[in-house]
Amino acid sequence: MKKQQLLIESINYITGHSPSLKIKGEMKDLKVFKDVLNASRNLYEGLHNKKASLQEIEKLVAIKNTAAQRFQEATGKSWPL
Repeated sequence: MKKQQLLIESINYITGHSPSLKIKGEMKDLKVFKDVLNASRNLYEGLHNKKASLQEIEKLVAIKNTAAQRFQEATGKSWPL
């Protein structure tokens, strides 16, 4: 899958427009990709939840940032979302 198409499909997953995302690759890369993708989706959902507190959002941001850091360490690429 091309990088641009992967980015579009990732955005669709994060925003809830697609229920899943299928990709191929090395298991270690897929795990960190899945983790940062799900952390990004959880943050997106939290930001759109009117009942979410600032503390909950801060926790989701920290989880996403940690996942993005692990993604970068594993792949050498920064998480674009």
